[in-house]
Amino acid sequence: MPDVGLWMMNTGFVAGDGQSVENGHGFKFNIRHSSALTEAMLKDEVVWTIDPEFGYEIVDIEAPENATLDEAVWIAILNPKRHYTANGLGDVYATWVARMKEERHAFLSEYDVDPQIITATVNR
Repeated sequence: MPDVGLWMMNTGFVAGDGQSVENGHGFKFNIRHSSALTEAMLKDEVVWTIDPEFGYEIVDIEAPENATLDEAVWIAILNPKRHYTANGLGDVYATWVARMKEERHAFLSEYDVDPQIITATVNR
C-alpha cells in the first residue's frame, strides 16, 4: 500500500515523569504538541531523519522546513538525545537507550517473533 502513511506517536513524558516536570527537568508531551505534530504530518510538511539509536524516522530539528514545528513543539520532545546531551546528560541517555533495547529484546523474545525481526529492532 504505497500511498498509505502510518505514524506512531508516543505521548507522555520526556526526560522523566510528572515529578520531573514539576522540578523543571522533564517535559510533558501534551495535546498542544500532538496537535501541532499531527497537523504537520497530515499536511506532509515534516522533514524526517533517521534516529541513530533506534533506526526509525524522527523529526529533523535541523531542517529549516521544520522551523514552525520546532516552535510549536519543544526540541527536547522532538529530539530527547539533543536535550540530554546539551545538559551534560549524554551518559544518562545512553543508559536509557541500552535499557530500552534490552527490554524490547526480552519482550519480543517471549513471543514467536522471527529472530531477524528482533535483531533488526534492537541492534542499531
